[in-house]
Amino acid sequence: LHLLSERVWTLQALERRNFEPEAPSRLKIFDVLNECRDSLADLASRRRIVISIDPELQLWPAPYLDRRWFTQVLLNLLDNAIKYSAPETEVRVDGKHDANEWRISVGNRGIPIMPDEICKIFDRFYRSPMAQQYVREGSGIGLFLVKKFAERYGNIAARSDPIAGGRDYLTIFTLLIRKET
Repeated sequence: LHLLSERVWTLQALERRNFEPEAPSRLKIFDVLNECRDSLADLASRRRIVISIDPELQLWPAPYLDRRWFTQVLLNLLDNAIKYSAPETEVRVDGKHDANEWRISVGNRGIPIMPDEICKIFDRFYRSPMAQQYVREGSGIGLFLVKKFAERYGNIAARSDPIAGGRDYLTIFTLLIRKET
């Protein structure tokens, strides 16, 4: 409920064009990810999903980001990964960085995003027919807000590939954050 209210608040502020991000502060990405994992622990537990965060993220330097918005983005990505995962699987958060950007990937094993829907999933209120069939609750706001954050700080990409020998797909969202932000 809290995540949904945050989504609606941010969406309304964006629509009124008076959305002002909080002053950026140095954020330890690993710590924010752990907070998000803890917030979603009940949902993950009910679905018997394990959320694994690459321990190498602890070693990353702390970028300057808007804490509230960045946390909301990570919560949205993790929440979707949990909801659309097959039960008793893993949601995996990995990261890489270089001189220009941080790349945070959230991957899950479950239902696919069809190739013709990859460009639509970030549209406001869009939910794929398969997503609606698999998970009833959802607003179509979360990935729209992820995209808005990404447009300001970098980029977002998604892909969904079949897993050999099964009917599940590996779906990965990769958030790219420019280091100059």
